[in-house]
Amino acid sequence: MGITTNLGEVKALLKEFSERDAYDISVKATRRAGARVRTRVRQMAPMKFGDLKKSIRLKIRADRSSNDFRAVVYSRTGYYATLLYGERKAHTRNGFEVRATTVRNPAGNWFDKTVATHGAEFEQTMAKALQSEMKKAAGRIYRRTLMTASRLSRRA
Repeated sequence: MGITTNLGEVKALLKEFSERDAYDISVKATRRAGARVRTRVRQMAPMKFGDLKKSIRLKIRADRSSNDFRAVVYSRTGYYATLLYGERKAHTRNGFEVRATTVRNPAGNWFDKTVATHGAEFEQTMAKALQSEMKKAAGRIYRRTLMTASRLSRRA
């Protein structure tokens, strides 16, 4: 197995593992790469402190039809959408109706800027994470095989 950081080549190498091992490798690598993306998005957030940075979360989703995994970075606060799109929806606050307003947003859509700026880095991170997890899985498989072989040789 050669060393590569091309995501397509790494995915092709992943097919050499059993289905269960490939599943475990994919989940762990997606989780690790997603955490790096979440950290980068938090760093690029226009506010230095507060609830916005804390509210940026990560979810790992499985696509059952293709057996692929996705890391979804999202926020639970409405302020996040306000900063992204520059408008605040109508809402109720303390029993009072607050009308929709446009918010001046000099930073623009910082989430899209983060993805555009660091997209290649994210792909490299995913490829490296997959590669690292494949090496760990190969070591576990080798250890299991070695233990089984030694157990069988003792019986004979």
